Amino acid sequence: MSSENTQRLCQDFPQLYGTDFPIGCGDGWADLLHELSRSVSDHAKQADLQLVIAGVKEKCGCLRFYAAGTDEEADRLIELAEATSETVVEYPR
Repeated sequence: MSSENTQRLCQDFPQLYGTDFPIGCGDGWADLLHELSRSVSDHAKQADLQLVIAGVKEKCGCLRFYAAGTDEEADRLIELAEATSETVVEYPR
């Protein structure tokens, strides 16, 4: 992902990504990742979860979002975004 999109995620969700987190996917998923990050962050606050992001990358043409400290709802949000990534172009022209 471009440094601009990575920086945007890190600035908007420092509790998830810190100040410099490597994102291993294309810019076509930037909006999807931003929406997922917002949803997971909001849920973590409401559920008082200590959610930790371990990795974000592309695997077999799909988004993979690895997190620890999740619950059933956070896992559902992540699975939905990963399934949605199958229909979104990772590397736009």
